[in-house]
Amino acid sequence: MIIYVTGKSGSGKSTFSKQLAKEINYKYIDVDKIGHKVYEYPDIMQKAYQLFGNAINDENGKFNRKKLGQIVFSERHSDRVKEFSDLTWEYMKKLLDYEIVENCVVDWILLPHTKYWSNNALKILIKPQDETTRLKKLIARDNITIEYVKLRDKASIEYNETEFDFVIINDYNSLTLKENIANIYNNIKKNRI
Repeated sequence: MIIYVTGKSGSGKSTFSKQLAKEINYKYIDVDKIGHKVYEYPDIMQKAYQLFGNAINDENGKFNRKKLGQIVFSERHSDRVKEFSDLTWEYMKKLLDYEIVENCVVDWILLPHTKYWSNNALKILIKPQDETTRLKKLIARDNITIEYVKLRDKASIEYNETEFDFVIINDYNSLTLKENIANIYNNIKKNRI
């Protein structure tokens, strides 16, 4: 079985996914980390500088993913962002096709908008109970401003809850997290019998 976990940035999907994978002894796949790996490919970086110039560098002249993210989130419908996204997606698909196998938990905000979504998988949406808590945790975790969060959220997707097997409301409480994981685990065990 493959398990897909998605939700807004800062909703707690990664914490949930990691714990669930550990509990049921599945492989954990953080698609954002795979996405970061594509920046190791020379042709990706060459295209990034061709399209965005030095605007993606930090004050020391080194590549800065957050600077690139600001451009991508604020210009998400521009031709140059589309061209760059199409190229990075080709690399990501190759990596994901290799990584996504049976008995894995896949954690990614954009899953419902990919070819993988149609797979026969258990689909879980994580929703924050409190938007203020989500924002505070996100700002602290990623060391970003509220303006950057708003840009990121604006570029995010809307989720249709009817597409999910489970919708989990995250109250950011470790006891509730354990209860939700136990519920999913029990469901998996019951359906395997």
